Formats: sequence, C-alpha cells, structure tokens
Amino acid sequence: MSFHNWAQDWQEVFLNCYALVSTHHKTGSVWMRTVFKAIASATGIPFVNLSKKHAIDPGSLSTPQIMFSDHSNFSGCSWLPDHPDCRILHIIRDPRDVIISAMHYHCRAKEAWLLEPRKGFRGLSYQQKLNSLPNDHARFLFEMGKSSMRVIRDMQKWHYSRMNSLECKYEDMIVDSEMRLITDILIHLGFDADQLDICKNAFWENSLFGGLKGSQTVHIRSGDMRQWPTVFDESLAAAFLERFPDALVQLGYEADNSWVHSVASAETAGKHAHSRRVRSPASAG
Repeated sequence: MSFHNWAQDWQEVFLNCYALVSTHHKTGSVWMRTVFKAIASATGIPFVNLSKKHAIDPGSLSTPQIMFSDHSNFSGCSWLPDHPDCRILHIIRDPRDVIISAMHYHCRAKEAWLLEPRKGFRGLSYQQKLNSLPNDHARFLFEMGKSSMRVIRDMQKWHYSRMNSLECKYEDMIVDSEMRLITDILIHLGFDADQLDICKNAFWENSLFGGLKGSQTVHIRSGDMRQWPTVFDESLAAAFLERFPDALVQLGYEADNSWVHSVASAETAGKHAHSRRVRSPASAG
C-alpha cells in the first residue's frame, strides 16, 4: 500500500488546536513520536517533545501544535490536558507485555538512566543489575517491581473520563493495516480532511506492517501483541496479581482474574507433555 507524497507542495496548515499524543514507556512511544514528527515535518506544524517536567506557560503557545509526551506526565504543564483547545490521543498496552518488552529493552539500550551507577544496586547500574540476574524469569520479576511498576501505575492513574481524549490500545494500532483507526485518531486530533492522506502516509511508512516491515532495532524486538501467554508461567502470573490485582480489569485487558488459571493449566499441560517426551523406552508400559 502506498500513498502519493505531496509534502513539498503542502503550504496550508489547517490544524487549529493542540494535538497531544500521550504514551507510556514501551507502549509504542518511539513509533508514535516518529509518526507524528513526520506529520509535523510534512505539514509545517510545530512539533513539541514534552519531557517529564517540561514547563510551558499557556500564554507562550499558539495553535496549531503537535505535542508529544512519552510518559503521560504533565507536571510542568498541568493545564495542558484540560485546555479547551487540546485534543488528546492516549495509548496504553497490556501491562504483561509492557514488562516483557521493557525487560528486553533495558538489557541492551543505551539510555543514560539505565547506565548510571546506583547506590541501591551497590554501584551497579539498572542495566548491570538486570543483566546480573540468573535468567529471564528473575529479570521479569525485577522489571515487575521496578521501572515497569511505575509505568503500570501511571496507566492506572490516567484520567480516563476526559472528553477530549481518545483512548487507544497499542494492540489495536499495531494491526491497523487498513488504517481505519488512525483515520479516526487523526480526525479526533483535529486534522482537516485534506490532510488525512499525508498523515496516513506518515503512519504507513513508519509502521511494522508498512514501510518498516521486517525491521529490527533496539526499540523494535518483535512488536507483537500478546507475548505474555508464551512467557508468563504460574509464578510470574501470581507475582503480577500480587502487585497489580486490578490493573488488567481496570485497563480493559481481562474481564476478571481467571486468566491466571489458564496460565497454570497451560504450564501443567506443558510439563506433562515434556514428561512424556523424556520417558525412556524401558519405562514405557
């Protein structure tokens, strides 16, 4: 699928609001930042990358602006999400997959906070501590109680009743190859009908099902949704529920906590299958 790129001929800017794209760590942040920076470049709309404590005076900005926050933290501009001219796209991801994606990323990424020595880890950095653990199971448990815990708590604390916010799941966006969802998102954010093709082109060219098909970087390990069923065992599921007993129901990923029993059943079935495979001929009845 391809779209005619007429960015060089684009002169007019029709967006007349603050289009705020708000994500959380490992919920498609790099993907969305890339998409909307491309949209900003193609349309001539200013792009503002908000840091966690990015202070902005409401009187210093004029519309239009495309604004991006990869932690959904607006402590430096608390006025922004509820501003009458602000339209929000907020993206979450299954917390179980956040933990899996974060662990693999934190083992090899070069972000400064991952590499700084910490007293709590006896001089090791977060990354060194993570890599010092004996296996992936231990690393998932570590993530669950550290960085990913804050991400999951932040997703739970988000103000989901905002009328100006379109709530989306990473799982829906990563399969939006027909671009129906992104079209709804762009219209919600205030893009004019005449801008939709150029915006959708940016989305397609920077998506794993489009221009980035087959790509792998430090930020892109798999991009798959529902990784957790092949990773979570009974002990990981129990640890998750102990820390986040209501997260999956609150965020709309499970109707209740019965998923734990399916994990346990699958694990038991797997052990039985393995036991059958390793039986010696002498023990076969």
